[in-house]
Amino acid sequence: MVAVQLNISGSFAGSETGNSLTQGNDGNLGPGAFPSFFGGGSLFDLEKLMGGGFPSLLRGIGGFDGLLRADNSSLSLSLPEGEDTSCQIKIKGGSGGGLSRGLHMGLDTSRRMLHVGMHYEESKKSEEDGKRRSFLSQSVHVSSSIQLPERCIGTAGVVISGLAGYMLDGSETEGLVVLPSSALLGECVEKGELPEDVYRAVTDGDQHAMGLLSEEQRCLAAGFTHIQCNKLGGKKPSVAIVPPAEGPYMPVPRLDVSLDVLN
Repeated sequence: MVAVQLNISGSFAGSETGNSLTQGNDGNLGPGAFPSFFGGGSLFDLEKLMGGGFPSLLRGIGGFDGLLRADNSSLSLSLPEGEDTSCQIKIKGGSGGGLSRGLHMGLDTSRRMLHVGMHYEESKKSEEDGKRRSFLSQSVHVSSSIQLPERCIGTAGVVISGLAGYMLDGSETEGLVVLPSSALLGECVEKGELPEDVYRAVTDGDQHAMGLLSEEQRCLAAGFTHIQCNKLGGKKPSVAIVPPAEGPYMPVPRLDVSLDVLN
């Protein structure tokens, strides 16, 4: 069974300038009337406070309703259906280069979890009749975690030696995390394509032992299939950058080849 967890959080701030508001006998409305909003609270608090009328209010001050609605599908992790040999996790990050916005990826080696997070800010300005201008910004954090199958080798040695990594497509809306797989290694050993001690070398991140392998063997040892290694020119992709991970996770490096090469 594969466990997937998705978390979304956000905060926002807004301001408006324009004509003054005519009030009745209730007196001036100060920040105390909206404690959650002016105190940096959540959108849910303000929505509840105003009895569900916040989207209408936003439409009245410049149409910000869509800006503050977090898309639950903006980040997802999944294993390819019908694939039980390799260890590859698909990532989807919405549209418009979603995965390019503050992507953080890390491995929890003790709990065997892959954690992916995105943090980004959005803002929108609106002007009506040249008299009223509105500005609204939001800070959004989206994260998702997935339990690694037993065949996945997600040790510290794998990460440190650069045998784990992820690739993004050209639009940066889809990605693929590739880890070594005990099932794939076993098949290659049986066929004589990899030495018998390759599992230990991969798990420990033994650089000397890995250096004795051919380029194509290193590609297979890193978790790529035969077909994928052929598309990669028989070479394992190199590490391009190592973005920082969130919390206690070990950062997973980004590889220097586009995912489009494999598609």
